[in-house]
Amino acid sequence: MKRKELLEKMPKNKSDSAAANAIVELGYPVVEPVMRDMLLWLRVYKSPVADIFVKFFAEVTTQPVDLIAKHIGTHSQTLRNRILVDVLPLWPYEAIQPLSQYLKTLATHPDISNNDLACFKLILKHNLADRKWVRQWLEFRKEQSAERVDLIEVLEEECEKVF
Repeated sequence: MKRKELLEKMPKNKSDSAAANAIVELGYPVVEPVMRDMLLWLRVYKSPVADIFVKFFAEVTTQPVDLIAKHIGTHSQTLRNRILVDVLPLWPYEAIQPLSQYLKTLATHPDISNNDLACFKLILKHNLADRKWVRQWLEFRKEQSAERVDLIEVLEEECEKVF
């Protein structure tokens, strides 16, 4: 099946689970031409379509390592989180190992979705980095978090002041 035909079958909105299931039922390698499109659906928050496609990527027997490598560093924290929390934990070591450098780099960049911690979890699960290095980063994260809490408390006090 050609990409154009597959695109016509893709979901029309975030609730079009019938179309998402129909695409997934075609299976790999038939859906390969639209796998990037499927992956980008993972950016959509609270979407049945995204949930269906997450399950597909988590369970596909030929893991699309190159596709994930191209998108794991995305600016979309939601997409990155779905990949790190819902897809990669179900992949075997052989598929995760080529992503090792990406995971180590992302682990050093915190965000509001805790994607850095999800990276550390994968790194530890698959023994992809020295545990001393991980411990040092985690200690640094704890210090940063404590400083952030202190600053939030100062700002809360400022909110309480009467002018």
